[in-house]
Amino acid sequence: MASADLFLRPLPRWPVVSDPAIGPTDSTPIDPNSSDPPSSRSTDQTQGQPPWPSQVGYQRDWVWRGWQTRYSFWPGPVGSQAAPIVLIHGFGASIGYWRRTMPALARDRPVYAIDLLGFGGSRKPSAPYDAFLWAEQIYDFWRALIGVPVVLIGNSIGSLICLLYTSPSPRDRTR
Repeated sequence: MASADLFLRPLPRWPVVSDPAIGPTDSTPIDPNSSDPPSSRSTDQTQGQPPWPSQVGYQRDWVWRGWQTRYSFWPGPVGSQAAPIVLIHGFGASIGYWRRTMPALARDRPVYAIDLLGFGGSRKPSAPYDAFLWAEQIYDFWRALIGVPVVLIGNSIGSLICLLYTSPSPRDRTR
């Protein structure tokens, strides 16, 4: 299969539930005692590989400032005290970028990957896109869903977002 064909294939359908506040969301429950994604045993018959959504853990939607945002979660081992990892993709990418990295990192800690607003499974609204907006998205994601110290790992513009995230009031310092 040519690489261009990968972009033309329809995305697999995930189980959904209807939530009038945010629309369709993934309905697969997260089992905190399992380090395997829910569909890790299924395979893509054409290539013998698990379908890519199962390779990026448990996918969920989170609403940020009224916009649906997709993220993925691997729980790590039960009782792990290691700081969770948050993975931030680069420009033009998505949580799928981390599909091979997440399982390895989740061997000793929880791992999250988020689709930045405007990318992947997240909404693509008309918004003032910049690294500051995405750093605010990551901060609010951390505050809403994690709430403990984390390790940030970014690729490409994701690295810049990590730096801005760790800076106090990055917008105030640049004006």
